[in-house]
Amino acid sequence: MATPQVTAAAALIRSINPGLTASEIKNILIATGLQEIDGEPAPIELGGIILGINKAVKKTIDERPDNIGTPVDTPPVVTLPGSSTTEIPINPETTGTPTSGFATVTIRSTIYEGYTVTVDGYTIGTDGSGGDALDGVYTFKVIGNQQHHIRADHPQFWAQWRNSYDSGQSYPLVFSS
Repeated sequence: MATPQVTAAAALIRSINPGLTASEIKNILIATGLQEIDGEPAPIELGGIILGINKAVKKTIDERPDNIGTPVDTPPVVTLPGSSTTEIPINPETTGTPTSGFATVTIRSTIYEGYTVTVDGYTIGTDGSGGDALDGVYTFKVIGNQQHHIRADHPQFWAQWRNSYDSGQSYPLVFSS
């Protein structure tokens, strides 16, 4: 399998199910790889496997957990560092009565800087941009009394948190390997 094609396939699979680890993605690509095409075996110099992206995508979709949903129609406003705001959809699962209150979330890392933050599958910002200092600390607000899937991505590592965030509360999240 050629590196650019495998990288693109891995990115596509991860976009379908962001919760998959690199090892799980590798296993999907290997399990769905083709051993032969038109009766001819896959060349050994290609690792003996030909990328079967259609099978890999189908397998990922078929095995995707139910809790990875699609956005709701009316997104709330999430306040980002600085004076800007970004609209992002929320997960419709609630832990209490939905309110207009917010929970404050702070992701801290002593190792990584410049990481990207997503909430419920939508990128909301990057440490060190949009008025935020490049210091490994990124603070934002989410709608309270809701369950949210928060993810921090850095080229060397990523982490995710799937929690309920109560209005008026602050939530420190540690981003480290």
